[in-house]
Amino acid sequence: MNYGTLRSKIAVHVFGYTLLLVLVYSLALLCVVYQVEDMALRRQLSSYADDIIRYAETHAGVPDNLPPHVTAFTGMSGVPSHLQPYLDGQHEGALEINDDGLDFYVAVRRAVTIDSPIYIFYDVSSIELTETYERYLLFGVVGIGICVLLAGFVAARSVASQLSTPLAGLTAEVQDLSLNSPPPSLRQFDSPDEIGTLARTIGDLLARVEAFTQREREFTSHASHELRTPVTVIKGAAEIMEARGAGDIGMGEPVARIQRAVGEIETLIDTFLLLARENEFPAARICELKGITEDVVAAHRHLLDGKPVELDVQVSQAGTAHVAPAVASIAVGNLIRNAFMYTTEGRITLQVLTDRVVVTNPVGKNGIAKGEGLGLTIVKRLCERMGWTFTIVAGPEGKTRAELVFQSQG
Repeated sequence: MNYGTLRSKIAVHVFGYTLLLVLVYSLALLCVVYQVEDMALRRQLSSYADDIIRYAETHAGVPDNLPPHVTAFTGMSGVPSHLQPYLDGQHEGALEINDDGLDFYVAVRRAVTIDSPIYIFYDVSSIELTETYERYLLFGVVGIGICVLLAGFVAARSVASQLSTPLAGLTAEVQDLSLNSPPPSLRQFDSPDEIGTLARTIGDLLARVEAFTQREREFTSHASHELRTPVTVIKGAAEIMEARGAGDIGMGEPVARIQRAVGEIETLIDTFLLLARENEFPAARICELKGITEDVVAAHRHLLDGKPVELDVQVSQAGTAHVAPAVASIAVGNLIRNAFMYTTEGRITLQVLTDRVVVTNPVGKNGIAKGEGLGLTIVKRLCERMGWTFTIVAGPEGKTRAELVFQSQG
């Protein structure tokens, strides 16, 4: 039995309560038996004592013919010597002597016609439950308790099964949900109880999530496609300007900036389209991380122009990744672009290793240690979709270390 499941927890709790009830009931039953026996014997002794006192007040002595197991003595001197110590200080009333093989109920009474107290002994050694009968009683109670426990165990499993089976079925169906298929209606749990309410609530929530996700994908896809038209126009105009102003030194830099901005917008549009597709990524193949990184650095190096920033690119240990080059380029590009944009001074170290890219740079006012910028958000989203690992940690000397691993660790 798996004790972590709801069914086992219900069974254990019901069985535990049953065991507790059986123990309480058994102890109470034994106490009642002994109390009832004690009360019956005391009442019988009181009846005998009343008869003996009435006789003594009439005849000035105790009767000679007493019921079996009953003896009466006038004064302490008549009491057997081995019983006298138990009666020291006892005036009128009743007591029980149960010691060293002795088992008596004793009543101490006084009669009007007799000066000394009358001691009435009721020998209950052969009347009370003997040790043998006590064992029989105990065995009987234990046997009944075991039977009740077995019945309680069966009942606990049955109750647990009835209560947890619908919930287990709902859990299994929810676990089998696929992101690539529309949410089910969960109609088999359409019942008026709490399970049915939970199933309907989950179904409604899944439908809302599916509708929201679909709207988001459609919006992202449509917006990205709509943006392509003006970007294409700007790109064409920039090419015309470049061709017409080939001899104009003053036009070269502005046109280059326009072309770089258009390239960045195209990359951003491609990224949005890529994230909008659910499991429709380009086909993966073996790509060289060195080439991808060098192309990305060349495309974004202009972001360091005019800054007192030193760039150290280490690609001697560069490896490969099994991924579409466009996807790898987007991830690495956003990581490097973010570092270039937010580093105002100091040294940026870019390491390309066998399965990862590591960027270390000083913490600026809007540094990557704070996780700011659209670029890092895109990297995180891609890592979630691809199963990669992306971490940003604070390093020594006021630097941060961003690491993009192309294979899931573990």
